[in-house]
Amino acid sequence: DIVKVQPIGRGCGGEVWKCVNKLQSKGSVLALKEIPTDCGEDRMKLIAHEAKVNYRIAHPMIVKCHAVRYVDNCFHLLMEYMDAGSLLDLLKAANGRRIPELALAHVGKCMLQAIGYLHDELRVIHRDIKPGNVLLSRDGCVKLGDLGVSATVENTSSLSEWVGTVTYMSPERMTGESYSMESDIWSVGLVIAECAMSHYPYTIEVEDNGAILRKSKDLQFWDLLDLVISGPTPAEKIARISENSKLVDFVDKCMERDPDLRPSARKLQSHGFVQR
Repeated sequence: DIVKVQPIGRGCGGEVWKCVNKLQSKGSVLALKEIPTDCGEDRMKLIAHEAKVNYRIAHPMIVKCHAVRYVDNCFHLLMEYMDAGSLLDLLKAANGRRIPELALAHVGKCMLQAIGYLHDELRVIHRDIKPGNVLLSRDGCVKLGDLGVSATVENTSSLSEWVGTVTYMSPERMTGESYSMESDIWSVGLVIAECAMSHYPYTIEVEDNGAILRKSKDLQFWDLLDLVISGPTPAEKIARISENSKLVDFVDKCMERDPDLRPSARKLQSHGFVQR
């Protein structure tokens, strides 16, 4: 009944396909996340957790999971299909042009609503917030996806596992300290900063025949950590190219190096930048 149409990317631990449900009259379009089961015990635990969390979620700003199946030694997660790709796709298409700040405010507001729900209602930390996991639709919807490395905080207020994408980790996660909900807030600020600047904020700038080239992909871990901990902040860099003080303040608050100083997602929802 489910027919694959084309691959649309990779989620945490598995390939994602655009597919069609042939049993429905108009052939509804879905996203199919296909995860092989021969991935080790630790990964299997994460898959089980992802399925459990997805079934608990009921929020308009988080990609909906319709069903979980076991087919041909693979777990199949049938997800809501977002027809405009991800924020990462939008950044690539922009090709160095900055995302309009009004659109960024909408993205930030939707992300905070999703994260506020995860944190306050489910006690879940996403742990992998990045442009590729912020999904878009052509009618303007912005939704958070891929809970593959999320974790539930139950009897403890912090975690210590090293999972996710290092370039979007908060300082406390990069240095191996315990972390909690505040680490997601850092990642939100970093995503907004990247869109506002049109490139990943932590870069080494080199001159080539009079032109300034930014290098980020080739950064070694310790170079990146040094920039995150002691380099110019993304908020400082945005202030050089934007007169929007609310945007600068929003990124600055999200990306406080001390996690205890970062506001909660609920509090940030009333920030002037996202209330435009």
